[in-house]
Amino acid sequence: MTIWLRTDKHCHKVTDDFDPVFYIEGSVPDMFSSLGFNTRKVFRKIAPGSGDKKEVVEVSTGRTSNPKSYISALDFFEGYGKREFYNVDIPLDHRYMVEKCISPMSFVEWDGDWMNLECQDRSYPDLRVVDLDVVTQGRQKMQSPIKCLMFNDETISGDERGMIEELHVRLKQYDPDVIVTRGGDAFVIPYLYYRGELLDVELEIGREPSVHMPKEGSSHESYGRVIYRPKPQMLKGRIHIDASNSFMYSQSGLEGLLEISRSSKITPQKMARYSPGRAVDHMEIEVALRRGYIIPWKKNMVEEFKTLKQLLKADRGGITYVPRVGVHREVEKVDFASMYPSIIVRYNISPDTIGCNCGDDRKVPELGYSICKARKGLIPQTIEPLLQKRKEYKGLSKGDDVYARKADALKWLLVTCFGYTGYKKARFSKIEVHESITAYGRETILDAAEIAMDMGYEVIHGIVDSLWLKGSGKGIPELLEKVNLATGIELEHEGTYRWVAFSPSNEDRTTGVPTRYFGVLDDELEVKGLHFKRHDTPQFFKEMQKRMLECFVHGNFDVNSNGCLEVTKDAYIRLQKRDVCWAQLAFTKKFSGRSGLSDVRAAHQRYLEAGVEIHPGQDVKYVVKSEGRRSAKERVSTIYDGEGTYDTKFYEKYLFKVAEEVMVPFGWWREDIERWVKYQ
Repeated sequence: MTIWLRTDKHCHKVTDDFDPVFYIEGSVPDMFSSLGFNTRKVFRKIAPGSGDKKEVVEVSTGRTSNPKSYISALDFFEGYGKREFYNVDIPLDHRYMVEKCISPMSFVEWDGDWMNLECQDRSYPDLRVVDLDVVTQGRQKMQSPIKCLMFNDETISGDERGMIEELHVRLKQYDPDVIVTRGGDAFVIPYLYYRGELLDVELEIGREPSVHMPKEGSSHESYGRVIYRPKPQMLKGRIHIDASNSFMYSQSGLEGLLEISRSSKITPQKMARYSPGRAVDHMEIEVALRRGYIIPWKKNMVEEFKTLKQLLKADRGGITYVPRVGVHREVEKVDFASMYPSIIVRYNISPDTIGCNCGDDRKVPELGYSICKARKGLIPQTIEPLLQKRKEYKGLSKGDDVYARKADALKWLLVTCFGYTGYKKARFSKIEVHESITAYGRETILDAAEIAMDMGYEVIHGIVDSLWLKGSGKGIPELLEKVNLATGIELEHEGTYRWVAFSPSNEDRTTGVPTRYFGVLDDELEVKGLHFKRHDTPQFFKEMQKRMLECFVHGNFDVNSNGCLEVTKDAYIRLQKRDVCWAQLAFTKKFSGRSGLSDVRAAHQRYLEAGVEIHPGQDVKYVVKSEGRRSAKERVSTIYDGEGTYDTKFYEKYLFKVAEEVMVPFGWWREDIERWVKYQ
């Protein structure tokens, strides 16, 4: 194993021998004997399970190897099902850190053995960070020469050879620990190496040379969305973060990323490209290994058979109170702190505790599943430290953005912990666990709502773990105390809305949309579900809707309705005069790869005609030139077509749709807004 250690002055590389083992239930394959692997029979517990031990064969390769490749070969030649394999697909760097009791970005001593010196304040090393970007001459492709380089806030310009040489020198002199790029995986890093090789100029972006060939990424579908992942460009001795390809970095910054890396024992360079679910998986593996379990290669937990009546009871999510359409003044918002993770810990819900028949158990409400109370489950043991740490960080976050980002990062882990219990590909998922959590969740929110109504409050909206309450009641502190005592889950006062507006459904004007609302919460504008918050909304309409929302911040609805209408009219006039630049009207949507005629498909075709390949899951930007045309060239324009015309009728309809979203709670429907704007 290769480990990089950062001291106050330098970065040092050390290596350590590591001989991990894996396990087989059944006879030892002849292939392993011929390869000279060492084997012996042992007794081990299998996760997740009751704790009973089974006889298995422990296998040590005695050299650098990938056990999973041997197992896959056996699957192919002998057929899957003859043997069970354990610990073959756990990443070796993760196993190494678990066995040595160290974590990435933690303080350690090394003298041939490891000593963990993690500080009580959980601070991080003082890392040197560099932002690196490149601008090409012409289109962004490998054959285009470099126009200039961006190194932090400085521009490196000149002839191409000189720019690459200057970058190499700066990296040596500054010696950064972290390099942040935007598009580094898909283009920047392989492009720089390609240009350096083409001009025969030395360039090392990592602390050691490594191969960075341009390679195609991969696309996959998740919950109906197509996601594209470029091939990761890993550096040796440095951390490369592609900000455009890192969920955790975009959500929680470097501090949040390092917090998750340390908690999960996934190196920061990998964690920057992983989802929170991967971190949860690694933490659960660590808990299982520390408890003496071995981990099955392929998930073997299946859903229990259920009657139709049982399915109807079990296959439900959280409680939703449909909001009342319109504007409501003086509304209190309360929500449970990490409700589902807290339920998991409080009720000990885990694959290894559900279905217990030891006699010391509790029954899940509505469903009747039994859950063991005698032994702590694997999932609760994983989550409890995260809950405690997040609570600690939230207490320290007031006025401290670093702790706020750490707390935010842990929030994503806790949210994922719940979702992963029902995710079919998760290693320790079991649908009955997921069903039990939501059953307790429904009971908890219903208990809280009942207590609130008994105290004189009116529930005007509620969703999963949050309630919107109207009326004087008997006081929020008393409500929190009563609910906390009754449910055992901490209810928090999120704040007071001076006013909050709930929008109606597009299908039914009398029914509110639970996830679409806006209001002034503790003097701050809060917006959920509107075009202003959407990734694909053109910038022109985002700015228009933001200006409309700001008209209502001070709450004089009659006067400010006119202000909203004036904002809409101004935008309408600019569209009619064609006084809006191309970039302001561009939609940004993901190309799914599915067939059929659409604006996105037409934009993809225009990209291909410009010599730019777009994979499923990647974004395309386009402006609608003429809605509904069959020719891609006539239908849309892209950034490769230059400034062009746009369909005013199409954008006019879109404008009134965006305006209605803000004004409909105040009684202004689309036809009313259009009439005022055009004829007032």
